[in-house]
Amino acid sequence: MIHQQSVFEPWPIESGSVKSVITSPPYYALRKYSIPDITIGDWKGQYGLEPTPQMYVEHTLLWAKEAWRVLRNDGVFFLNLADSYAGSGVAGGDYNSGGLREGQPKYKQSKNNYPSKCQLLIPHRVAIALIESEDNDIYELNSNLTISQSVAIMNEISQYNEKKND
Repeated sequence: MIHQQSVFEPWPIESGSVKSVITSPPYYALRKYSIPDITIGDWKGQYGLEPTPQMYVEHTLLWAKEAWRVLRNDGVFFLNLADSYAGSGVAGGDYNSGGLREGQPKYKQSKNNYPSKCQLLIPHRVAIALIESEDNDIYELNSNLTISQSVAIMNEISQYNEKKND
C-alpha cells in the first residue's frame, strides 16, 4: 500500500507495475477534512470541494490517468464513488454532540444553479468523462455495475485485453 498526501503529484511507482488500484476518493461536496489544501491550476482547495461538479470531474481525471499509468496490462482499477445532492454537505445532525462526525469541520456547499436536493449524477459524469477521455480505448464499464448505486467504476483490464486480442 502506498499513501501520499496528494494524488495529483506524480506517483513514485514504475509504469505498468501495479496489479490493482482500489480507491474511494472524497465524494463531491460532502465534507471538509482536516487536511491541507491543494493547488491545481488557478484553484486552491480540497479535492471534493470544488465549486462545480465539472471541476471535480476534471480533477478526478487527472489522478485517474496516473492510476492507469501504473497499472499492469492485466491490472484492475476500482473507483468507488457515491452521488451528491445539490444543497448537501452538512450531514445533518451527525456533526452535533454525540453524532458520528462530532468535532469534524462542517462544509457548506457552494451555491450553484442546481435545485436543492437535485441528484448531481457524479458517478455518471465521471464514467462518461473517463469513456470520452483521450484514452477512451482503455476505459470500459463492467456490464455488471449498477451505476446509480455507490459504485466501483472501471473495468477489469484483463477482460478488456481478452476482448482486444480476440
